[in-house]
Amino acid sequence: MDPQHAAEAVSEISTMVSGDPYLEYQPAFAYSLPIQLFVGGITLTLLAVLLMHLLCKFDDLHRVFTELMVVTTQYHYPLAPLNYCLQLSSIVTVFLSVLVKIWFVLDYSAKSADKWPYDLDYIAVSIPPKSWTVAQDAAWFLLQALNIGLSNVCPWS
Repeated sequence: MDPQHAAEAVSEISTMVSGDPYLEYQPAFAYSLPIQLFVGGITLTLLAVLLMHLLCKFDDLHRVFTELMVVTTQYHYPLAPLNYCLQLSSIVTVFLSVLVKIWFVLDYSAKSADKWPYDLDYIAVSIPPKSWTVAQDAAWFLLQALNIGLSNVCPWS
């Protein structure tokens, strides 16, 4: 495509965008439901692999995973038991948090898709929603505080 055609295409697109009043209310792509689910799924997968890596002390799993990756559990725990326990509790807490987020987003999407116009929202689901009770909000913020605390604690200080 030559520069003149590219400039014409850009001006045509900008004319279309300026002519559509709904596009100014559309959020950025990073705040969309597909990206929210995509990032949550990748995070959940990576945490599951890390959790299997830390818990891989059983013989059957150990045999399978040693062929795929270097497993350090049998060496890590005897050298630094406090560090190992902090890593394990942090991973479990973050895994639970991401699982709750994905469950809530999918539940919200399933409920909204059962009503007219039978489609999914483009906008990402906000967590915690305004409809939660004080107890639900407190539980959610406690889980987030545990995430931050366990992920950033320094065992040697």
